Amino acid sequence: MISLQKKIGNGIIDTPSCPLKCRYCAHISLPRTDSSYEKTLAFLSDPQLNKVYIGGAEPMSQKTEVIDLIKALKRRGKEITLKTTGSDPKALKETIGFVSRYVIEIKGPMDDVALYQRLTQLNEAEVQGYLAALKESLEILKDQKLRIFLRIIPGYVTEEGIERLGKQLQGYADQANLVQFMSSRYDIPFDGISMPSPDIETMTRYGEVLLRYIPYIHLQGNGLDSVLKA
Repeated sequence: MISLQKKIGNGIIDTPSCPLKCRYCAHISLPRTDSSYEKTLAFLSDPQLNKVYIGGAEPMSQKTEVIDLIKALKRRGKEITLKTTGSDPKALKETIGFVSRYVIEIKGPMDDVALYQRLTQLNEAEVQGYLAALKESLEILKDQKLRIFLRIIPGYVTEEGIERLGKQLQGYADQANLVQFMSSRYDIPFDGISMPSPDIETMTRYGEVLLRYIPYIHLQGNGLDSVLKA
């Protein structure tokens, strides 16, 4: 376990490593402090913390420790949010009943193998394996509270792609976060894009498209923080 924070009643843990190794992601290169399972559990068991967010690159890269931690924190009455890539459906299945909300980061339509190859460091066969795992994870989480996290990278995430993804996610997710690329410290310049983009008008239009399929959309970015509801 690495990188622990407390923010007004919330505990936050970031974990290292991710099988996707996205080309625009700064997350795994940020400075971190190692923390043992025991230290992590003690830190997050603080009675002043009501909620715990487990994210990072991919928590399931340390699935044995993370699953044990989730169960221990649940026994201590914590409300847990787990963010994942959906790359390990079997591990996710073990967390059902212990996690209050899941967050899955998705790159775009789940039938666009070429897109995932361009954004990650996976080859074609690896992308196909990942997308199969992602779809299995969505089936496992179908009756759970699920938020989709989507970075809007110009030239890669398009209005047509949002429409396709919305159709694929309908009935699975009850919320979605659309985040303007380069508006977060977790983004690094990619393919010539170094400033927050696309513009707010485009972000809002994309949000309205996705709202046809997911009833709650949170738009975030540089000068942008708004909610759309069906």
